Amino acid sequence: MKTNDQIITTVLNKFQEQKGHGSMYCFSKSVIPSIINAVIYRILAKRSNAPCLILVPDLSTRTHILKSLKELGLINDESNIKCLTADFVKNGHRFYFTIVITVGINDDFNLISKCVETCKFVLSIFTENIMDNCFINAIREILPSIDINKLDNEISRNSIYSPVEEHRVKVGLNQEDKEKYDKCTDYINTTISILHDLDTIQKARLGDPSKGLSANDVRYNIAVENGWRYDLDMNVQFMKAIDDLYSPTAIEERAHNFYNVSRERRDIIVSNKEKLHKILNICKKNNDKKIIIMSKQDEFAAMITKYLNDNGLRCGDYHDHIEDSIAIENGNIILIKSGPDKGKPKIMKAKAQSTLNAKKFKTGEINILSMKCAADPKITIDCDIVIFTSPMCGNIIDMKQRFSKIAFNETPTITYVLYTDNTVEMDKFAKDDKMITVIEDEPVMDDFVFYNNSNEIIV
Repeated sequence: MKTNDQIITTVLNKFQEQKGHGSMYCFSKSVIPSIINAVIYRILAKRSNAPCLILVPDLSTRTHILKSLKELGLINDESNIKCLTADFVKNGHRFYFTIVITVGINDDFNLISKCVETCKFVLSIFTENIMDNCFINAIREILPSIDINKLDNEISRNSIYSPVEEHRVKVGLNQEDKEKYDKCTDYINTTISILHDLDTIQKARLGDPSKGLSANDVRYNIAVENGWRYDLDMNVQFMKAIDDLYSPTAIEERAHNFYNVSRERRDIIVSNKEKLHKILNICKKNNDKKIIIMSKQDEFAAMITKYLNDNGLRCGDYHDHIEDSIAIENGNIILIKSGPDKGKPKIMKAKAQSTLNAKKFKTGEINILSMKCAADPKITIDCDIVIFTSPMCGNIIDMKQRFSKIAFNETPTITYVLYTDNTVEMDKFAKDDKMITVIEDEPVMDDFVFYNNSNEIIV
């Protein structure tokens, strides 16, 4: 039996055993619509006109659940099933339903208690780990626990290796960046040809303790092996070329510069501005989706957010490179209430802004979140699409392993990976992964860049 089916069977049996009352943790959001479908279907099988309510925290969750239940065939034009947000109910809406299923109402005991008082059957599905013991103990008093923890964990593990549709999007470097990239590549290749490998480069910088050699000793030995000596005649061009490349001083310079040049070359491609309009096109094409954008560097993540917002999209940051801002609530500046800075505007740092943006993403206030691939892994959100701005960010499997609390709404998981043509980014793609179906996206007209000083079109 599949894990999803096991969860549904467990929930149905326990819910019936507890006479239609239960509460449960479910962190794998992909299975929640199937649980709702099974529970309501069993109610409707006995009473076809029974009024049913699904209670959710925000419009984004409502949209996702309604879409899923329509695909499962539970909801149609004749259905007596409503899906409402908690705010709508709390704002005075009177209700009586045969069954209420709450999803993601993780901290409102009064609302859940009201459901228990007014409705015959109640199932509460908690989507986050609740740290308030008083809250959860009070819930258990009125809605006994349904434990699916082991099965839920199995779904999380299985989801890491679920099918993926990976769209690979080629990006061309402009002429200036291409020249810089090629110059760095020539320097790196020449250094490798002289020093052979990274281990030797490291020894030329720091020495070789295993053989009792200092860095000067290592560099001297390499120089001699390559034909250098102290008495080379600098008037002979060939001898001078040997000295320029293989002298201990030249080797020292290369060993110390190698990592800086490698970093410079990486930065040219992973955070290249030519990727911005590609990202914009993908987001516009999927404007009704919840999109996460993963970047290698937080500076580029911030640049993406500004670019998308400047072009009319709703994007927020989730990383450490966010400028301090004045805290605002309901259009009003929040002031410090006590202490030496009383009366001054409250300043939000990067961490607080990231937390706020994650909340906005969850509620649907924004539908795009620009993240660094090494951001705080505790973030708890769901998404439809992931854009990797470089293969050096890792792939979707790496992301699922690190960000275990991110739920993916689509099967297969849809990803886009941007890469610069004819660079080392092309070597970073996963090789022959059976779970990943690769699609090479064709450029569209919006992807062409015209250079004013020539008749060339660069893709």
